[in-house]
Amino acid sequence: MKNNSSDGPDLGYRVAVGAGWLIALRWTDRLVALLSITVLARLLSPADFGMMSYAILVVGIVELFTHFAPDLAVLRERNADRNSFDAAYSINVLRGAFVAIAIAITAPLVSTLYGLPDLLPVLLCIAFTSFLQGLENTGVLYFQKNLNFHYLFVLKFAPRLVATVATIILAWLLATYWALVIGVILHRLAMISLSYIMHPFRPRWNPSSALQMLKFSGWLAVHNFIHGLAERLPAIVLARAANPASLAFFTTANELATLASTEIQAPARTALFPGLAKLSDDRSEVRNAIVNATALMVMFALPIPIGVALIAPKLIPLLLGDPWNPVVPMLQLLAVGGALTALGSNGYFLLLIQNRPHSLVALSAIRLVLMTLTVFLLVPSQGPIGAALGMLITAAICLIVDYTFSYFVLKIPFLMCVRSLWRPIVSTVAMSFSVRYVQMLIGEPANHIAILAALALEIAVGILSYIGVIGALWYASGRPDGAEMRAIRLARDLRAEIGWPTRR
Repeated sequence: MKNNSSDGPDLGYRVAVGAGWLIALRWTDRLVALLSITVLARLLSPADFGMMSYAILVVGIVELFTHFAPDLAVLRERNADRNSFDAAYSINVLRGAFVAIAIAITAPLVSTLYGLPDLLPVLLCIAFTSFLQGLENTGVLYFQKNLNFHYLFVLKFAPRLVATVATIILAWLLATYWALVIGVILHRLAMISLSYIMHPFRPRWNPSSALQMLKFSGWLAVHNFIHGLAERLPAIVLARAANPASLAFFTTANELATLASTEIQAPARTALFPGLAKLSDDRSEVRNAIVNATALMVMFALPIPIGVALIAPKLIPLLLGDPWNPVVPMLQLLAVGGALTALGSNGYFLLLIQNRPHSLVALSAIRLVLMTLTVFLLVPSQGPIGAALGMLITAAICLIVDYTFSYFVLKIPFLMCVRSLWRPIVSTVAMSFSVRYVQMLIGEPANHIAILAALALEIAVGILSYIGVIGALWYASGRPDGAEMRAIRLARDLRAEIGWPTRR
């Protein structure tokens, strides 16, 4: 299959458009998931969600040992050939088989350890989906490598929509956690089928090329193991210290906080990496691109988690119902932690491009140590609230470590970051005061209709105050060529591409 990537001067625009498609994908996907959980929370109990949370936690732990990231290795290669795509496929097949076998072997022990006999058949079914995951067509990586993210949108969204509709229907019919399990299997089958329908590439078994790829992926596997362990550690500790309902509350809060904090930055980063790889010969250009991209992402991503933390007391009862009210304080802590993570420098891209994954391992190890200390200290005494608080404290310290490392090791000027980020930060603070003032004026709404009206008003005030303040600060600063100007240019380019009329 020919690689039709372009290295022309429109690379930045193509990366931005690609990021737009991926943001649309992530938000559409998450909104479908949000709609799904809103409906399912009324059809299933927190304990049903807790059973699925245990299964997903076990799968996540096993997958930590095999996270070699062959896709990143393919995307990093400028002239990746068929052997690279076959190698990635071979690694994925081996990984899927290993995870499935490991889960199947350990399932009886895990179900006994947690005192949940019903967990055994659930784990066996989820093991099957892990095997299926390794069979996906690696040819779809051409979509990402060539910055054709609109195809990726269809590939990811269509299976999610089919599985969500099926899960809701099954939950209505069965009223048990098996609806969630079957939904996961259907989603995986749909993903495999569509990957072969959408791209003509047919991967082949190639273990010799896989061994060569693992040389690059080895350090990344260590990084992914440490990073993934830190991500799952709060839930792992909580699973032993709490019941299924408490675990469901925490995982739901974490999922909503992730929706609020990373669903703009994650897709933008996915689009950014293959674009930066094309600029890898010019270190200063890569550094400038990282700082500029970070500023643009922070401008859009920072106010959202803070806004969610502010409206959580009204949002959760309206969205999930009163039985899920324990989610509120956890969501507030996790959303603030997500906002701190959104402020990260993205310097790790420079490490990947410079082939320095060992430095990523060091940074991940620091985060794991911090997470371990905070979670083991707080969870035994405070339960799920302690897990959320531990994640917040870890995010705050890691942000300091991130910028210190970026300044001293990657030579990313600190003042350059400050100049690009201060307006979104100040505007987010102003937005917070505006929303809190409105909340004080409104008081406690008496019924669901009043809650919905108050929520709509708070969201409107938050959006308008943020846009107004950041626009005023940008104008007062002399309208510099920062994130605001790049957003305006991107909007104009997209409008021209779509064909919307412009004012004469």
